[in-house]
Order: sequence, then structure tokens, then C-alpha cells
Amino acid sequence: MLHLLFLSSCMTSARYVPGRPYEALRFIVYGSTSENESNTVSGKITVLDTSGNEISSIERSWPGSYLSLEFCTATFDSKKYFFPYRVKGLNTIMEKSSGFNSLHKGTNLYPYFMENGECILYSPREGASVRRGLYKIARFASWPLFFKTKYASFLSVDLSRCESGVFYSLFVTEDGKLSVVRE
Repeated sequence: MLHLLFLSSCMTSARYVPGRPYEALRFIVYGSTSENESNTVSGKITVLDTSGNEISSIERSWPGSYLSLEFCTATFDSKKYFFPYRVKGLNTIMEKSSGFNSLHKGTNLYPYFMENGECILYSPREGASVRRGLYKIARFASWPLFFKTKYASFLSVDLSRCESGVFYSLFVTEDGKLSVVRE
């Protein structure tokens, strides 16, 4: 029942929250190392708002040989919204999820753009009501990840083909997709 009320609230929010193309992230993969039969991959992920302003930056190493960016999506009123969910290391290219336990691996990105009841992925010039509406949609998109509907989904962006030491941007495109572009 709570899920249906939440769904209704998101549908209402989508009426005034625009879906828009923008540069969502910038990142660089520094490289990977192998020591004592364990691999680590390091990089820097910068989360941006719709004006291109830096919201936050995460620079660290993750267990694995390659990086993956995971997104939660929500689709309402013919608009698709993308929310960076997690960055994590993978041991193989295009590694398959290993079930519910894999949901807790990596670095959760939601705390970096969800604050005080607003989703700050949209710039302040969008207005507080739009950012509060986007907050509702973002919470729906990620709650709970194992229960997806026709309104919400989960996707991964494999970064194994990205060259070490090169900056990339990840764009939300006008046709509702994600695109990785070398800078």
C-alpha cells in the first residue's frame, strides 16, 4: 500500500519535474594493480548538477580490475530520470550480478546528491519544488532495488573499455539513454 502511495506521489511530481539531457558525471580511471592475488582499481568520480557544477567527488580504490557505474532509473509521464546509484570494482569485464549480496558492494552515491529532502542533481535555478519532486522520484527509483516495476529499473555502465589516465564524461541524452564520451 505504501508503495502505491509513493508511486502516486512520483507521478504527480513528474508533471512539473522536467526530464532533461545533461552531463551527469565526469570520471577518470587511474588504473589497476595486483598484489597478493587481489586486484584493486582506482579512480575519481565527480557528480555534477544540470548546470555542470560539481556536487561531490569520490577518489579511491575498489577491489577488482575494472570499474562499473550503476544507475537507478524512473520513468513517469514519458520522461526518464537517471540517478547514479553506486560505483564498484569488478573482477571480470561485464560481470553479472551475484544476487542480493552484490547490492551492498561498492560506494553508494545517493548520499552525495540527496540532502534535506531535495535531490541536488538539478541545479538551484530549477527551484526548490522541482528539486523536492526529483527527490521523491529518486527515492522511488532506488526503493527497494530488488522490486522493480514498469516505472523503475536498474542498469550498469561498464567502464572496462575506458583508458587509464583519460577523462570521460557520462551524459544523460535527450532520447533517455546514457552515453560515455572521452573528453
